Amino acid sequence: MSRSIFPTCMLLSLILATPLKAEDESSPTDGGTTAGAGSEATPAASGEPLVIPPRTEPSPDLSRLQELVKGNSPETEIIWLESSEDRTIGLYHPQSIPEALGGIIIFPSEGTHADWPDYAHPLRLHLSDHGWQTLSVQLPTPPSLQPPKRTLPVLQLLSENGTGETEGEATEETTPETASETPPIATESVPEPPSPTVETDQTPTRPYAERIQLLAGNALQALTQRGAERIIVIGVGSGAVWASQFVKDQQDNIDSLGLIIIDPADPTAEVAPVLANLIPELNVPIVDIYQGQPAATSVFEAAPKQRLRWARRNKLGHYMQRRLSPRYADWEKQERWLSQQVDGLIRRHILEPLQDTEVEEETVQNGPKTEQGPGRTVPNRPNPI
Repeated sequence: MSRSIFPTCMLLSLILATPLKAEDESSPTDGGTTAGAGSEATPAASGEPLVIPPRTEPSPDLSRLQELVKGNSPETEIIWLESSEDRTIGLYHPQSIPEALGGIIIFPSEGTHADWPDYAHPLRLHLSDHGWQTLSVQLPTPPSLQPPKRTLPVLQLLSENGTGETEGEATEETTPETASETPPIATESVPEPPSPTVETDQTPTRPYAERIQLLAGNALQALTQRGAERIIVIGVGSGAVWASQFVKDQQDNIDSLGLIIIDPADPTAEVAPVLANLIPELNVPIVDIYQGQPAATSVFEAAPKQRLRWARRNKLGHYMQRRLSPRYADWEKQERWLSQQVDGLIRRHILEPLQDTEVEEETVQNGPKTEQGPGRTVPNRPNPI
């Protein structure tokens, strides 16, 4: 019996001795701990204010996206697009032929990224196989909506619940004793001192729409530096609205410019352009692509039909709308079929009109090339691609 009690007593003694040992190690007599605490308290003891530099945190989304792109498409080049408010990346993929047909800028939708598998990934990779330089832009995260200001009924409800008080209640609680002790207030309104604000690099001051246009302008500059003369802008979902705004702002600066919108959607930003106001102001070839079933109801067909009505009402002869339905169950076949359809629409409805315009401008500048009779000239057209 005594042999079984002895090990139990030893175990209890060890358990009880462990907190004491830990307490001894953290005692003030420990030189290392005291020195560390003294070194941290030195700025406070000297009386100087402790200045904390602004904290810059890495973006985990951009880091994960870079690793994803490096593993899937090693030929893709990551281009950093910077402005005074944002720093994001663009996924550049070169063309597969010696001389590129032009450059393509892709605006993905909200909630996705620049290599999203439904549209951004297949378009930026497969369109490069057809001779285009592609650059998919990672859009900044839209700002969250500000909560509405409290109105009078809400303030009264808070006052009744005891969580706040109105100005009338505060005035009634003022007694003559406190009024005598309080100095008189001047009749003129005294401006309140500004409250201190901490500005960080994570608090943008520019509107969200302007931030996107600055990044898209950097993407355009990156493509033009790589020799792209024709620019095709593709917007998916809410990115179609930002792409349309970008084309509207740049259509007077770029000679050969086209736009493709795929399943447009309204952005969630508090202040955003309206697609109904942008389409009538575009003077470039536009291809409107939407997905739907042949037996789609009027609810799904309402938005595409409305956009077609806008184009007809404003007599936009360069506007073309096309419905694409899923064709393959295999996503790899569906990706290639989708990119082939988009490439065909670009060639027929955007590239050919742009080439005709380029030929007409060259004819006006350089004069007629071939005479077919007195007073009649026909320019030499290039061979179709």
